Amino acid sequence: MTDQELIKEKMESITDLLLRKNRDYGSSFRKPGILSGALDSKSKLLVRIDDKLERLGNLLEKNSDGDVPNESMSDTVNDLIGYFVLVGILLDEQKQAGRPMSVIEAGEMRGDEQRSGIGS
Repeated sequence: MTDQELIKEKMESITDLLLRKNRDYGSSFRKPGILSGALDSKSKLLVRIDDKLERLGNLLEKNSDGDVPNESMSDTVNDLIGYFVLVGILLDEQKQAGRPMSVIEAGEMRGDEQRSGIGS
């Protein structure tokens, strides 16, 4: 397969995964959660991304091939790609509404999470 074909195949797989999870969980990234109700959608996704990056690090530490019984490194990477797609959707929506999120705002959002005691 060519690189272009591999990229297309991987993105189709990610699309299927994201659509299936969105159907199963009902666009949960847009809904206030019981524990995360104070967070906006972007913040919730950033927390999920942070958790997945931590999990990826743990998978790499536990096993040279990165897999554990209930989740493979590939599963974690695919989930991360899906979360980044959702962040991209939110940023596009924000831009269309006339309010793009700046790098400074993204940093302030992370600081707001820390000040609110989330993750402490």
